[in-house]
Amino acid sequence: MILCIFGAGGQGKEVKEIAELDNKINGKWNEIIFIDDYCPEGQLMGIRRLHFNTVEKEYSKTDVEFVIALGEPSTKKKIFEMIQKKGFNFGNVICPESQISSYANLGKGLIVKRGVLISPEAMVQDNTTLQAYVAVGHNVKIGKHCQVATHSVIGGGTQLGECVYVGLNCPIREQLIIGDNAVISAGAVVLKNVESDVTVMGNPARVIAKNNGKSSVFSSTKK
Repeated sequence: MILCIFGAGGQGKEVKEIAELDNKINGKWNEIIFIDDYCPEGQLMGIRRLHFNTVEKEYSKTDVEFVIALGEPSTKKKIFEMIQKKGFNFGNVICPESQISSYANLGKGLIVKRGVLISPEAMVQDNTTLQAYVAVGHNVKIGKHCQVATHSVIGGGTQLGECVYVGLNCPIREQLIIGDNAVISAGAVVLKNVESDVTVMGNPARVIAKNNGKSSVFSSTKK
């Protein structure tokens, strides 16, 4: 099996190193490669960097699996759906230095970095990235295509919709609902529900912008 890391930027490079640790212990992949259509094919960090159409031409769909190492949730969703439509499968890259309950429910295409804690009966759905030292409480549900940044904490029973972006160092109280495409800005302290398609900021977190249906810190407009 070959692991294709879609995205060869900063996050892709981090994922490559975590995949190598994962592979050293679990022996999942015969080869790890980067996929990047915006750079010439060649070598990066000692492994091959190819275009997506090269993988389509050279490999059977049963011989490769993907993870998407991009930060923007709406872009992650678009790429995931494209790869899925092409008939390829998705793997999980999980750092051996994370702690995941055997009673947690994990999707596919996940990236779980160093020091992550996932508690019993939590659910993390497809194509979601949990950055280093994220804590996911019991019975939390994290939807597809989310990005949760380093040192954020999600309290028990809270639900995140699809394409949610949680910035650095965000505590989110238990038993809340965070809507689709929401952006939780770095350091925000979330004490109440967050509606879909908004950006919140501050302590306590408050709505500062509308997101135009995309969880992007670059596409927000003033509320």
